[in-house]
Amino acid sequence: MRTGVGFRDAGYTYMNPHGNPGGGDWGLQSPQYDEAGAVYLSGTSGVRFVSCTFKYLDGNGVFLAGFNRNATITKSELTQIGDSAVALWGYTKASGAEQDLDGAPVPASALPPGTGIDGSDGNQPRGTVVSESLCHEIGFFQKQSSCVHMGKSMETSILDSVFFNGPRAHVNQNDAFGLGSRMAGNVMWSSCRESSDRECIKPRGASGRWHCIDTFRANRWHLQQLEQTTIHLGARARPAAQPHTEALRH
Repeated sequence: MRTGVGFRDAGYTYMNPHGNPGGGDWGLQSPQYDEAGAVYLSGTSGVRFVSCTFKYLDGNGVFLAGFNRNATITKSELTQIGDSAVALWGYTKASGAEQDLDGAPVPASALPPGTGIDGSDGNQPRGTVVSESLCHEIGFFQKQSSCVHMGKSMETSILDSVFFNGPRAHVNQNDAFGLGSRMAGNVMWSSCRESSDRECIKPRGASGRWHCIDTFRANRWHLQQLEQTTIHLGARARPAAQPHTEALRH
């Protein structure tokens, strides 16, 4: 457990090698390089950050690559960050059923490592929690940034947090990998300040037919003129339950 620790002054990484984390359309620093985040986690279980400050980080704040279980960021502040505050990127493998856009089989040898449609080996961030935290003033250098980016991860919980002042969606569920993610008790506003085509939350169903985020409960979104919708669901995503969720337009 890290309690009351301040993380600051990490260098920029927007010129580092990038890749596509999954079935969505966002690019991100390639996870095989440990400078992908000021705090880089891989192969961990139960890491906790409590009452920590992540500030003046020119790249990503916390980057979870591959196998990670039950990482928690709580009662913390993430601000003045060049790219995304928290980024998750899991690995998959070939199943033998991959096809190209024309329906022709794609051999496993043609796929880059960590890609494919089979995630059964569990080599992904699972059970990540961001709770009771404040995220704001992010994406100074890389505009395709979020407070929480989820790529090929599952069972993520975003709870009782406040997100505002970002260039794109505050929460990006990039590819709908797996199940079990939820959002509850959050307040968000002032997203998409440097783009006009997204919203506070971007959950996409790009890699499957499941819910992107299974449950939205008791959240409040404050909408600005530039935000056209509150929550964007991909074409293949089923609507998630949204009890007691409010959208307030200014």
